[in-house]
Amino acid sequence: MKLAPQAQATAFLTAASLAANLGAGISPLIGGAFVDFFSVRHLEVAIEWVDPTRSIGFPAIFLTGYVFLFATAFVLGLFTFGILGKVREEGEVQSEVVMDRLMNETRENLHALNIVPGLGSAAHAIQAAVEATENVSDESRAEIKDAVLQELSKET
Repeated sequence: MKLAPQAQATAFLTAASLAANLGAGISPLIGGAFVDFFSVRHLEVAIEWVDPTRSIGFPAIFLTGYVFLFATAFVLGLFTFGILGKVREEGEVQSEVVMDRLMNETRENLHALNIVPGLGSAAHAIQAAVEATENVSDESRAEIKDAVLQELSKET
């Protein structure tokens, strides 16, 4: 919806839906054609050790049919993730802001656990761990462990 031009959201959503549904309808047909093509062909990478008395070999990679199709899809997916990682969206915030908001929401949820009988000590321990790991580069793991154990001992 953010990408839709002003006052043309309906047309934009219709075009986006049409493109997605066409892709969903055509892709199994294209995939089937690829499987048919690669069912009578294969790609093999073999490793072989040869010495004067014997020869030992085994296929390291053997791709045919569906396996070739899914391996190709996997490689294309990795390539796509690399490209999409470079895309910046308008209004995007930095990771520090996202982590700060996530920590605040986690603290609020942990406060709700305090009213449940028996979960108070666990909530305090989790909250201490969350607060201790906010600046993990400044503190060692031993200090974090001590903070959690200290919170647990307060409840008992």
